[in-house]
Amino acid sequence: MMPKRAGLRPKGNLSIASDDFDQEIARTRSNKELMAFLETSAKHGPTVPLDEVKRQLGLSDDSLANAGP
Repeated sequence: MMPKRAGLRPKGNLSIASDDFDQEIARTRSNKELMAFLETSAKHGPTVPLDEVKRQLGLSDDSLANAGP
């Protein structure tokens, strides 16, 4: 079971939803395939924004619009 988050526990009926959330987090973290994918994704380094790629390739929105299919 996940540790309780101090100060974030609602009282009354809302605590059921919070417990469900804790269970969902535990299930997600126990998904070894997902965790391996996220670990691999994190190692790929930073991404390059599309505008930067266009700039590096000398492309503009106008040239792409006129390029055809």
